Amino acid sequence: MKDFIARVGKRRTADTEPEVPLLENHVPQTLMEITEPMGSVAADFIFPLAFSIGEIPVRVRPLRLMAGLTAFDPIQNGPWFFWKMETAAGKAGGYWQLPGPAIASGSDAVSSQAWVKTATTLASAAATSLKTMLAAIPGIAPTAFSAGPCVAPQLDAKPVMRVDFRYLVKSAYREGRAYTSQSYPAMVAKALGCDPSVVLVEDPIDALSLASRFILDGSLAGIWTKRCFKYREADRILTTLPIYELCNMLCDNDLRLVVQNYLSVKIRGPRLGALFTYKHRVKTDAGEREQIVHPHSYDHERLNPLFPESVLSDGWLDPVHAASNLDDFITRNEAALDDLFKSVTRDTLSLSGDGARLVRSIYVTLIYPGKRSRLDAMIREGYPMQELRTVPERIARRAVDTSGARILAAMVYGSQEALAYISRWCSRRKQEAINEETRRLEVLLKDGLADIDAVLADRTAILDKAQSLLEADRLEIESSRKRSAHVTDGG
Repeated sequence: MKDFIARVGKRRTADTEPEVPLLENHVPQTLMEITEPMGSVAADFIFPLAFSIGEIPVRVRPLRLMAGLTAFDPIQNGPWFFWKMETAAGKAGGYWQLPGPAIASGSDAVSSQAWVKTATTLASAAATSLKTMLAAIPGIAPTAFSAGPCVAPQLDAKPVMRVDFRYLVKSAYREGRAYTSQSYPAMVAKALGCDPSVVLVEDPIDALSLASRFILDGSLAGIWTKRCFKYREADRILTTLPIYELCNMLCDNDLRLVVQNYLSVKIRGPRLGALFTYKHRVKTDAGEREQIVHPHSYDHERLNPLFPESVLSDGWLDPVHAASNLDDFITRNEAALDDLFKSVTRDTLSLSGDGARLVRSIYVTLIYPGKRSRLDAMIREGYPMQELRTVPERIARRAVDTSGARILAAMVYGSQEALAYISRWCSRRKQEAINEETRRLEVLLKDGLADIDAVLADRTAILDKAQSLLEADRLEIESSRKRSAHVTDGG
């Protein structure tokens, strides 16, 4: 494997597309500090950004990109691993360095050996994930793929691409480095579908950025769904995206806004801690005991400085405030994601375009279906129309007369029979307004932008009004009888 990357960068095959020359006056980038994690999602194809070791999730955030003759700068105390593949587009490969604890003396030899074993397990899982991802790209789809431990490569003064990254396992993190050939990012960008006329082999950082943008302009669900976590409890496995993992995907400015203008303001006190940890009962030889399940990927270094000092000093993130159980934890997180979506759509929280799209994608895919099912169940059951039909017609008509088009549209949505029932009491103008509101609601529901909670409240509002009118009539009749009785008694 010695000098493998250098050879890959220079080797040309008959079926490889000709390299696109540098644009006039174009200066290749040699360094990019990453403040927008999603802006470098294509780094996934250099070192996987989300994978698992068995049931233990690993989440990775690129920190910086480097390219050129001076990019190689190995950390001293870390085992090395290689991966290589053969594809229709040519050969490619790379190296990973996963440093362990700093070795201070000979007494650390045992811990150092233990780390090599741990790192080997981690690298093996990463290699399996990388192979699967590459196989899904028709333009690459390796015909041969191998990976494993290796000696430190000799890449000094050779043109390489380097990715510095932080990976989190059970909220503990380490940093590592990945190296690949200068031409590999261009291979990935072209295989994904980027315009080959703008993909420059000699500028791997730009090529990776173009590939990342191409991915982002597609479906965001493909990015965040694989970052969801599976939580096991008894015989159940529940999948969700906790808000702390959403934070890992946001750019620095969006993250600051979410932490300081949303989490710290709207989810105050002990409720904040329940978004990150939950209580879980486990069986032991001594009987059942309670255990705290900590976050899988809470990035303390990035998140903690953004919280107001009082949040940390008052201990609102401490495990003592953990959610009561897994269901409570998931319910709280999904409610927080729901409310975050509302804050973004109502412009009370101004995230970047990518950040807002990400929040919306999560809401539409993860939160919205459950809410929509409640509305669909009401429509199937004919609620509240069946109940309204049991109300005296004069009361039902008064309720319709005093209700606006939006509320009436929500009530009759999905039922032509219900629409016909109330339309006989509505003017032509009001009927047109109801039809317009129904069409508007249909579009919002289709796009996943409808506030389902508000729609459900509107849908039942007319029945609540009818019942209020009935109660008012009952009280009036009772009062009238009392007055009549009083007069009859000569009071």
